[in-house]
Amino acid sequence: MTGTATLLRILLRLNRTALVLWALILPTLLYLSGLSIAALYPTAQDRQAYAQMAELITVETAFTGPRNALHTLGGITVYESGWFLALGAAIASILIATRTTRGHEQTGVWELVRSGQIDKHAPLAATVILLGLLHSTIGALSVGALVAAGTDVPGALTFGFALVCIGLFFAAVALVSAQITSHTRGALAISFTVLGIAFTLRAIGDTGPTSLNLLSPLGIAQASSPFGTNNPLPLIALIALATVIAIGAGWLNAHRDLGEGIITERPGRPTANAFLLAPLGLHIRLARGRILAWTIGTVALMAAFGSMTTNVDEIVASSEATADIVRAFGEESFTAAFFVFALLILAASPPHAESHSHYG
Repeated sequence: MTGTATLLRILLRLNRTALVLWALILPTLLYLSGLSIAALYPTAQDRQAYAQMAELITVETAFTGPRNALHTLGGITVYESGWFLALGAAIASILIATRTTRGHEQTGVWELVRSGQIDKHAPLAATVILLGLLHSTIGALSVGALVAAGTDVPGALTFGFALVCIGLFFAAVALVSAQITSHTRGALAISFTVLGIAFTLRAIGDTGPTSLNLLSPLGIAQASSPFGTNNPLPLIALIALATVIAIGAGWLNAHRDLGEGIITERPGRPTANAFLLAPLGLHIRLARGRILAWTIGTVALMAAFGSMTTNVDEIVASSEATADIVRAFGEESFTAAFFVFALLILAASPPHAESHSHYG
């Protein structure tokens, strides 16, 4: 398509900071997690004790994923942090894809660009290539990070491929969302709603007798069982599904006007109510989604920590290093120290201020 290469170079330059940060931060965190797991559970006996302890904590499975290969360093690393970092790959896709499609369209950038010799589909194609490069880099560096931390190569390759598949799937979702609505905020809302539903289905499926996790792209990726069976078939299915969704985004892009969404924007009320006329009311109205999200997240996090307090003794018994860490937050009892630790985790995660950027 005419102009795709030129637009790709422009997007690489405009997004270079975000691309470099995402490409480095996720593998670095994975590497540091692997080192810490190796220090906490250095022997096979320690890892076996961890696997037995993990069987007692159902709520952790809801947050982290299935308990696969927990007798290995790689299995524990993926269970403790790997699937959380996969959410980071999904978020990176949503933010970058929305910015480079609906965001640039909303600000008039693509209208200006397309006034020249640029194919109608070139911006979408350039975005797909950009995100493909990003997630290929994240996947490759994550494989290297896991191997450097001491895990086996086949499991690292499987998890790296899973990261790529998750990132590309939610990139495709974001591209479709950008075609549906005419505003960046709406596109982000749709994409993050899909991510939230995927996480919920995966959590319910992993903790119950149902197979709802296989209705979630996250659950499908986790079915590859890195460091366990290392099954590539679920990942191939996921990448095929992402391809179909991306093709759908291209079809929607061809059947709408530039600057508009498939769903026509409804006109607002002619006048604002008294609540919105006050500065406080306006700020609450603009931040209502963020407030609701942080409220739900805080309640869920505290519920998870609360349910784990009944198993604190088993958790600290899995490793002397773990016991030392928990004991550092209080000497009276492990339960009290664990509560202090939970409160510090919550206090260290304050909500960010609402961004004024059109790109979210």
